[in-house]
Amino acid sequence: MPHFNRHRQKSARVLALLAAALTALALAACGGSDETPLVGDSLSPGNTAAPSTVWVAHNGSNDIHVIDEATMEVVARIPVGSVPHDVAVGGDYAVVPNSVDATVSLISLENYRVVAEVPVGRAPHDAAVTPDGRLAFVTNTSDDTVSVIDLEERAVIETIEVGGAPLHVLVGPGGAYAYVANAGSGDLSVIDITSLSVARTLPAGDGAHGVVIAPGGESALVTLSGAAGLARIDLDSGQVTGTLTTGPSPHNLDISSDGTRAYVANTGDTTVAVVDLERWRIIATLDVLADAHGLMLDATGTVLYVSHQSTGTLSLVNLETREVEAEVAIGAIPDGLARGPAAPANLPPLDESAGSSGNRDAGHDDHEH
Repeated sequence: MPHFNRHRQKSARVLALLAAALTALALAACGGSDETPLVGDSLSPGNTAAPSTVWVAHNGSNDIHVIDEATMEVVARIPVGSVPHDVAVGGDYAVVPNSVDATVSLISLENYRVVAEVPVGRAPHDAAVTPDGRLAFVTNTSDDTVSVIDLEERAVIETIEVGGAPLHVLVGPGGAYAYVANAGSGDLSVIDITSLSVARTLPAGDGAHGVVIAPGGESALVTLSGAAGLARIDLDSGQVTGTLTTGPSPHNLDISSDGTRAYVANTGDTTVAVVDLERWRIIATLDVLADAHGLMLDATGTVLYVSHQSTGTLSLVNLETREVEAEVAIGAIPDGLARGPAAPANLPPLDESAGSSGNRDAGHDDHEH
């Protein structure tokens, strides 16, 4: 069972509380209300979703933890390469960039075993899978490139030059384009998935880090880790149409399914900024108790999952009460998050005595490197 910890340390919250107070003052000046709903307008607490899992990449233990979303129990620990930074789930695989090894581990969703380790560029950071499960795009931060992996062949079929220090990548709605946030050059590379080439390069801002695309595909949101903010880019005109200050070193973000709310993890402190995208303003700053790093909405859109590298935990933030309702102890230096399908029915029980070395039968198959 997961360990739940509700202890709050006041000394770690000073900056977060100050940020929340400043946000409240700003909202009051604008006529805003701290009762503004933080969930998307089309969502409700009664929403249900198909059984699913949460996948967490762990820099410190070189493995992936898989959590049953219904019970929040860790059901598998899967060893991968050295310092996995993120994880993407799509088609038949979970795709894990190993930043030190310059490889990508491919984990079969059928049995939670690593079936291939694909060489890519230097310092792979993030991955995204096309909706058809055919291709994976992997950012190589030290090479200024993106590797394209054919998941059926389990091999790189193209290497695409993008901007400086590419970090996060996302495949947009419909699967026509992949969007790459380039921290070094402060821009967004738009890759045409048919031609596997850069179709456009759009301005973003200092330290472009995370990226999401609005559900309708009309705009991109990019966190700016060097500018403590968030940029909105019109994908038709290619211009930045708005910026907001969200907090120190914003990294990861997510967006509600109806496109009305964005949630930004401020890695430099213990807060998450909630943005009303229709009015383009911050409507809340949530204290999440420890450094905010990986971030993802739950399957219903009413709870935020936030990973904390300093505490090795995953916070569950209730967007209706605006409180951390639980913390799940998961492993050393948790980073990126992804949602996957329900765990295999024949998955053996987790061997707690194995520590972070893996599920009893989860691990590596014999495969090509």
